[in-house]
Parts: sequence; structure tokens; C-alpha cells
Amino acid sequence: FDFYSLYSVAYNRHTKSGVNTTTEMVAISYEMEQLLMSLDEYLGTNTNFLLGHWIADARNSTPNNAASNLKDNCEFNARNQITMWGPHQNIEDYASKEWSGLIK
Repeated sequence: FDFYSLYSVAYNRHTKSGVNTTTEMVAISYEMEQLLMSLDEYLGTNTNFLLGHWIADARNSTPNNAASNLKDNCEFNARNQITMWGPHQNIEDYASKEWSGLIK
């Protein structure tokens, strides 16, 4: 489903005609939420798509005796890479990925 388009149509209908489309928008939002929860559940069936593994791998990529701030920095970079890139979160969806644990 193209939920963005459905939501956009409902919003535009409301703002242009004054018709109350709140019920329609709530229904679309609920449907979208259910779809995202199903996606999260599906991704959770494959260990390659578990957010916890991605983060643990990033933290474990440093030497065992590395300072905790280095591990924290690796985790920050791993989270940044799969959500928003750039020092000011200014490069959206460059490496967008779906991960179980990131959606929910």
C-alpha cells in the first residue's frame, strides 16, 4: 500500500473542503501501524535483520581493551548509518534499512 498517498489525499480533502476526515486518517494510520508491526515481526525471523546484532557487531569491532567511548562511538555510527547520515542528520534515507527492533 502507498500509505503516504492515502494519508495525503485524506489530509488534502480535509483542508480543502472542510470535511472531517479524522476517522479516515485514523483508520489509515492504524493500518500503517499494523503493517509496520508485521514487518518488524517478519524481520525478527532472520538473525541477519536483528538490530541488536548490528549494534553488538559495531561495539565488538573495537579491540577488547578499547575505551568505552570508542565502543560508544562505534555504536553511534552504526545507528546513524541505518537511520540518518551526516553530522546534523541531514542525509535522509541514504542507507535506509529495515531492522527488527528499529521499527517497533
